[in-house]
Amino acid sequence: MRCWFDLIRVRQWTKNLLVFVPLFFAGRFLEKEAILSEILLFFLFSLLSSGVYIINDLHDLERDRRHPLKRRRPLVRGSISPAAAAGAAFFFILFSCGIAISLLPPGTIVLLASYLLLQVLYNLLFRERAGADVIVIGLGFVLRAAAGAVTIGVPASAWLILCTFFGAVRLALGKRQAELFGGKTGFRPGWESVSPQTLHLSGALSSAVLLFSYLSYCIFSATARRIGILDLGRLLSDFPPFLLAVPPAFFGVLRYEILAASGRAGEPEALIFRDAELFGALFVWILINLVVLALTWSGGIGR
Repeated sequence: MRCWFDLIRVRQWTKNLLVFVPLFFAGRFLEKEAILSEILLFFLFSLLSSGVYIINDLHDLERDRRHPLKRRRPLVRGSISPAAAAGAAFFFILFSCGIAISLLPPGTIVLLASYLLLQVLYNLLFRERAGADVIVIGLGFVLRAAAGAVTIGVPASAWLILCTFFGAVRLALGKRQAELFGGKTGFRPGWESVSPQTLHLSGALSSAVLLFSYLSYCIFSATARRIGILDLGRLLSDFPPFLLAVPPAFFGVLRYEILAASGRAGEPEALIFRDAELFGALFVWILINLVVLALTWSGGIGR
Protein backbone atom coordinates (compact mmCIF):
# COMPACT_ATOMS: atom_id res chain seq x y z
CA MET A 1 0.00 0.00 0.00
CA ARG A 2 2.86 2.40 0.81
CA CYS A 3 4.20 2.08 -2.72
CA TRP A 4 0.82 3.16 -4.14
CA PHE A 5 0.74 6.18 -1.84
CA ASP A 6 4.20 7.10 -3.13
CA LEU A 7 3.12 6.59 -6.74
CA ILE A 8 0.06 8.84 -6.57
CA ARG A 9 1.94 11.47 -4.46
CA VAL A 10 -0.57 11.69 -1.62
CA ARG A 11 1.79 14.08 0.19
CA GLN A 12 1.30 16.59 -2.63
CA TRP A 13 -2.47 16.62 -2.26
CA THR A 14 -1.96 19.45 0.24
CA LYS A 15 -1.60 21.75 -2.77
CA ASN A 16 -5.27 21.22 -3.54
CA LEU A 17 -6.34 22.64 -0.18
CA LEU A 18 -6.26 25.92 -2.08
CA VAL A 19 -9.80 25.21 -3.31
CA PHE A 20 -11.03 25.98 0.23
CA VAL A 21 -9.64 29.54 0.26
CA PRO A 22 -12.71 31.12 -1.45
CA LEU A 23 -14.95 29.23 0.98
CA PHE A 24 -12.96 30.66 3.89
CA PHE A 25 -12.92 34.30 2.80
CA ALA A 26 -16.52 34.22 1.62
CA GLY A 27 -17.44 33.28 5.21
CA ARG A 28 -19.30 30.17 4.09
CA PHE A 29 -17.29 27.50 5.90
CA LEU A 30 -20.26 26.69 8.14
CA GLU A 31 -22.56 25.91 5.20
CA LYS A 32 -22.84 22.16 4.79
CA GLU A 33 -23.58 22.15 1.06
CA ALA A 34 -20.70 24.49 0.25
CA ILE A 35 -18.30 22.46 2.40
CA LEU A 36 -19.28 19.18 0.74
CA SER A 37 -18.90 20.71 -2.72
CA GLU A 38 -15.39 21.92 -1.92
CA ILE A 39 -14.41 18.58 -0.38
CA LEU A 40 -15.55 16.84 -3.56
CA LEU A 41 -13.57 19.33 -5.65
CA PHE A 42 -10.49 18.75 -3.49
CA PHE A 43 -10.58 14.99 -4.10
CA LEU A 44 -11.25 15.41 -7.83
CA PHE A 45 -8.24 17.71 -8.20
CA SER A 46 -6.17 15.26 -6.13
CA LEU A 47 -7.12 12.24 -8.24
CA LEU A 48 -6.66 14.19 -11.46
CA SER A 49 -3.20 15.38 -10.46
CA SER A 50 -2.26 11.87 -9.29
CA GLY A 51 -3.18 10.51 -12.71
CA VAL A 52 -0.89 13.10 -14.30
CA TYR A 53 1.95 12.25 -11.88
CA ILE A 54 1.72 8.57 -12.84
CA ILE A 55 1.80 9.34 -16.56
CA ASN A 56 4.87 11.53 -15.97
CA ASP A 57 6.61 8.71 -14.09
CA LEU A 58 5.87 6.29 -16.91
CA HIS A 59 7.25 8.76 -19.44
CA ASP A 60 10.41 9.43 -17.37
CA LEU A 61 11.02 5.84 -16.32
CA GLU A 62 14.42 5.44 -18.02
CA ARG A 63 15.62 8.88 -16.94
CA ASP A 64 14.59 8.21 -13.33
CA ARG A 65 16.67 5.01 -13.28
CA ARG A 66 19.78 7.20 -13.54
CA HIS A 67 18.67 9.72 -10.92
CA PRO A 68 20.15 9.31 -7.40
CA LEU A 69 16.79 9.83 -5.67
CA LYS A 70 14.08 9.28 -8.27
CA ARG A 71 15.35 5.74 -8.78
CA ARG A 72 13.64 4.96 -5.45
CA ARG A 73 10.20 5.58 -6.94
CA PRO A 74 7.86 2.56 -7.08
CA LEU A 75 7.91 2.19 -10.86
CA VAL A 76 11.71 2.27 -11.02
CA ARG A 77 12.04 -0.20 -8.14
CA GLY A 78 9.53 -2.52 -9.76
CA SER A 79 7.13 -2.38 -6.81
CA ILE A 80 4.33 -1.56 -9.25
CA SER A 81 4.19 -2.70 -12.83
CA PRO A 82 3.89 -0.13 -15.66
CA ALA A 83 0.64 -1.76 -16.78
CA ALA A 84 -0.94 -1.44 -13.35
CA ALA A 85 0.26 2.15 -13.03
CA ALA A 86 -1.13 3.09 -16.46
CA GLY A 87 -4.47 1.52 -15.58
CA ALA A 88 -4.61 3.48 -12.33
CA ALA A 89 -3.72 6.74 -14.11
CA PHE A 90 -6.48 6.43 -16.68
CA PHE A 91 -8.98 5.35 -14.02
CA PHE A 92 -8.20 8.41 -11.87
CA ILE A 93 -8.52 10.78 -14.82
CA LEU A 94 -11.69 9.25 -16.25
CA PHE A 95 -13.30 8.86 -12.83
CA SER A 96 -12.54 12.49 -11.92
CA CYS A 97 -13.95 13.78 -15.19
CA GLY A 98 -17.07 11.61 -14.90
CA ILE A 99 -17.86 12.71 -11.34
CA ALA A 100 -17.21 16.35 -12.23
CA ILE A 101 -19.59 16.23 -15.20
CA SER A 102 -22.25 14.59 -13.05
CA LEU A 103 -22.07 16.72 -9.91
CA LEU A 104 -20.29 20.02 -10.47
CA PRO A 105 -21.29 23.29 -12.20
CA PRO A 106 -20.31 23.78 -15.87
CA GLY A 107 -17.80 26.48 -14.94
CA THR A 108 -15.97 24.12 -12.61
CA ILE A 109 -15.88 21.43 -15.30
CA VAL A 110 -14.26 23.90 -17.70
CA LEU A 111 -11.63 24.81 -15.10
CA LEU A 112 -10.87 21.15 -14.34
CA ALA A 113 -10.48 20.45 -18.06
CA SER A 114 -8.25 23.52 -18.38
CA TYR A 115 -6.12 22.23 -15.50
CA LEU A 116 -5.71 18.86 -17.19
CA LEU A 117 -4.78 20.51 -20.50
CA LEU A 118 -2.31 22.78 -18.70
CA GLN A 119 -0.60 19.76 -17.15
CA VAL A 120 -0.26 18.13 -20.55
CA LEU A 121 1.22 21.32 -22.03
CA TYR A 122 3.56 21.65 -19.06
CA ASN A 123 5.03 18.22 -19.61
CA LEU A 124 5.19 18.48 -23.40
CA LEU A 125 6.43 22.05 -23.80
CA PHE A 126 7.34 23.91 -20.63
CA ARG A 127 8.83 21.57 -18.05
CA GLU A 128 12.41 22.11 -19.17
CA ARG A 129 12.13 25.82 -20.03
CA ALA A 130 13.46 27.97 -17.21
CA GLY A 131 10.94 30.60 -16.21
CA ALA A 132 8.09 29.28 -18.30
CA ASP A 133 7.79 26.21 -16.06
CA VAL A 134 7.18 28.20 -12.87
CA ILE A 135 4.64 30.44 -14.63
CA VAL A 136 2.66 27.41 -15.77
CA ILE A 137 2.82 26.00 -12.23
CA GLY A 138 1.43 29.32 -10.96
CA LEU A 139 -1.43 29.15 -13.46
CA GLY A 140 -2.26 25.66 -12.20
CA PHE A 141 -2.74 27.06 -8.70
CA VAL A 142 -4.87 29.89 -10.07
CA LEU A 143 -7.17 27.32 -11.69
CA ARG A 144 -7.52 25.56 -8.33
CA ALA A 145 -8.50 28.77 -6.55
CA ALA A 146 -10.86 29.85 -9.33
CA ALA A 147 -12.52 26.43 -9.34
CA GLY A 148 -13.07 26.71 -5.59
CA ALA A 149 -14.85 30.03 -6.10
CA VAL A 150 -16.95 28.92 -9.07
CA THR A 151 -18.05 25.72 -7.32
CA ILE A 152 -19.74 27.60 -4.47
CA GLY A 153 -20.91 30.48 -6.65
CA VAL A 154 -18.77 33.32 -5.31
CA PRO A 155 -16.73 35.76 -7.41
CA ALA A 156 -12.97 35.21 -7.49
CA SER A 157 -11.27 38.42 -6.42
CA ALA A 158 -8.67 39.67 -8.87
CA TRP A 159 -6.36 40.46 -5.94
CA LEU A 160 -6.77 36.96 -4.53
CA ILE A 161 -5.98 35.49 -7.94
CA LEU A 162 -2.81 37.59 -8.08
CA CYS A 163 -1.86 36.44 -4.56
CA THR A 164 -2.37 32.84 -5.62
CA PHE A 165 -0.32 33.20 -8.79
CA PHE A 166 2.69 34.98 -7.30
CA GLY A 167 2.58 32.84 -4.17
CA ALA A 168 2.71 29.68 -6.27
CA VAL A 169 5.47 31.10 -8.46
CA ARG A 170 7.49 31.90 -5.34
CA LEU A 171 7.07 28.35 -4.04
CA ALA A 172 8.17 26.94 -7.39
CA LEU A 173 11.21 29.22 -7.46
CA GLY A 174 12.05 28.10 -3.93
CA LYS A 175 12.08 24.53 -5.15
CA ARG A 176 14.36 25.51 -8.04
CA GLN A 177 16.66 27.22 -5.53
CA ALA A 178 16.92 23.99 -3.56
CA GLU A 179 17.71 22.11 -6.76
CA LEU A 180 20.38 24.58 -7.87
CA PHE A 181 21.88 24.63 -4.39
CA GLY A 182 22.34 20.87 -4.53
CA GLY A 183 19.03 20.05 -2.87
CA LYS A 184 17.26 16.74 -2.80
CA THR A 185 16.23 16.47 -6.42
CA GLY A 186 19.37 17.62 -8.22
CA PHE A 187 19.51 20.00 -11.16
CA ARG A 188 16.32 20.68 -13.11
CA PRO A 189 16.88 20.57 -16.91
CA GLY A 190 16.82 24.10 -18.25
CA TRP A 191 17.95 25.72 -14.99
CA GLU A 192 21.59 24.62 -14.89
CA SER A 193 22.88 27.91 -16.31
CA VAL A 194 20.84 30.13 -13.97
CA SER A 195 22.94 31.62 -11.18
CA PRO A 196 21.79 31.43 -7.54
CA GLN A 197 21.84 35.24 -7.42
CA THR A 198 19.46 35.57 -10.36
CA LEU A 199 17.14 32.97 -8.90
CA HIS A 200 17.20 34.67 -5.50
CA LEU A 201 16.32 38.05 -7.04
CA SER A 202 13.49 36.45 -9.02
CA GLY A 203 12.11 34.91 -5.84
CA ALA A 204 12.39 38.18 -3.91
CA LEU A 205 10.57 40.03 -6.68
CA SER A 206 7.77 37.45 -6.64
CA SER A 207 7.48 37.82 -2.86
CA ALA A 208 7.30 41.61 -3.18
CA VAL A 209 4.48 41.43 -5.72
CA LEU A 210 2.75 38.80 -3.56
CA LEU A 211 2.79 41.10 -0.54
CA PHE A 212 1.57 44.07 -2.58
CA SER A 213 -1.30 41.98 -3.96
CA TYR A 214 -2.19 40.74 -0.48
CA LEU A 215 -2.22 44.25 0.97
CA SER A 216 -4.43 45.37 -1.92
CA TYR A 217 -6.80 42.47 -1.22
CA CYS A 218 -7.01 43.45 2.46
CA ILE A 219 -8.01 47.02 1.55
CA PHE A 220 -9.71 47.04 -1.85
CA SER A 221 -11.32 43.63 -2.38
CA ALA A 222 -15.09 43.16 -2.39
CA THR A 223 -14.78 41.02 0.74
CA ALA A 224 -12.85 43.77 2.55
CA ARG A 225 -15.46 46.35 1.54
CA ARG A 226 -18.28 44.08 2.69
CA ILE A 227 -16.66 43.59 6.09
CA GLY A 228 -16.33 47.33 6.51
CA ILE A 229 -13.88 49.15 8.74
CA LEU A 230 -12.75 49.05 12.33
CA ASP A 231 -12.89 52.32 14.25
CA LEU A 232 -10.48 52.33 17.19
CA GLY A 233 -11.14 55.92 18.12
CA ARG A 234 -8.04 57.99 18.72
CA LEU A 235 -5.74 55.06 18.03
CA LEU A 236 -6.93 54.23 14.51
CA SER A 237 -9.92 55.16 12.41
CA ASP A 238 -11.20 53.72 9.15
CA PHE A 239 -8.95 50.69 9.61
CA PRO A 240 -9.59 47.65 7.31
CA PRO A 241 -9.73 44.66 9.72
CA PHE A 242 -7.96 42.28 7.32
CA LEU A 243 -4.80 44.35 7.84
CA LEU A 244 -4.57 42.87 11.35
CA ALA A 245 -3.29 39.67 9.71
CA VAL A 246 -0.53 41.41 7.75
CA PRO A 247 2.26 40.98 10.39
CA PRO A 248 2.10 37.14 10.47
CA ALA A 249 1.74 37.08 6.67
CA PHE A 250 4.81 39.28 6.29
CA PHE A 251 6.76 37.18 8.79
CA GLY A 252 5.79 34.01 6.91
CA VAL A 253 7.07 35.44 3.63
CA LEU A 254 10.33 36.56 5.27
CA ARG A 255 10.77 33.16 6.89
CA TYR A 256 10.25 31.45 3.55
CA GLU A 257 12.83 33.75 1.94
CA ILE A 258 15.34 32.74 4.60
CA LEU A 259 14.66 29.04 4.05
CA ALA A 260 14.76 29.37 0.25
CA ALA A 261 18.02 31.34 0.33
CA SER A 262 19.68 28.45 2.17
CA GLY A 263 18.27 25.82 -0.21
CA ARG A 264 15.80 24.39 2.32
CA ALA A 265 12.58 24.96 0.34
CA GLY A 266 12.84 21.90 -1.89
CA GLU A 267 9.54 20.37 -0.74
CA PRO A 268 7.09 23.27 -0.34
CA GLU A 269 4.13 20.96 0.22
CA ALA A 270 5.84 19.58 3.36
CA LEU A 271 7.86 22.62 4.46
CA ILE A 272 4.94 24.31 6.19
CA PHE A 273 4.58 21.33 8.53
CA ARG A 274 8.30 20.87 9.14
CA ASP A 275 9.27 24.43 9.99
CA ALA A 276 7.74 25.52 13.30
CA GLU A 277 8.09 29.24 12.61
CA LEU A 278 6.43 29.00 9.21
CA PHE A 279 3.64 26.85 10.62
CA GLY A 280 3.17 29.26 13.51
CA ALA A 281 2.86 32.22 11.14
CA LEU A 282 0.23 30.39 9.12
CA PHE A 283 -1.70 29.39 12.24
CA VAL A 284 -1.77 32.95 13.61
CA TRP A 285 -2.74 34.33 10.18
CA ILE A 286 -5.69 31.92 9.95
CA LEU A 287 -6.73 32.64 13.53
CA ILE A 288 -6.77 36.41 13.04
CA ASN A 289 -8.82 36.13 9.86
CA LEU A 290 -11.26 33.79 11.59
CA VAL A 291 -11.73 36.32 14.38
CA VAL A 292 -12.29 39.13 11.86
CA LEU A 293 -14.90 37.11 9.98
CA ALA A 294 -16.60 36.01 13.23
CA LEU A 295 -16.82 39.61 14.46
CA THR A 296 -18.28 40.59 11.11
CA TRP A 297 -21.07 38.02 11.47
CA SER A 298 -21.78 39.14 15.03
CA GLY A 299 -21.91 42.80 14.05
CA GLY A 300 -18.78 43.76 15.94
CA ILE A 301 -17.09 45.13 12.83
CA GLY A 302 -18.36 47.17 9.97
CA ARG A 303 -19.89 50.55 9.49
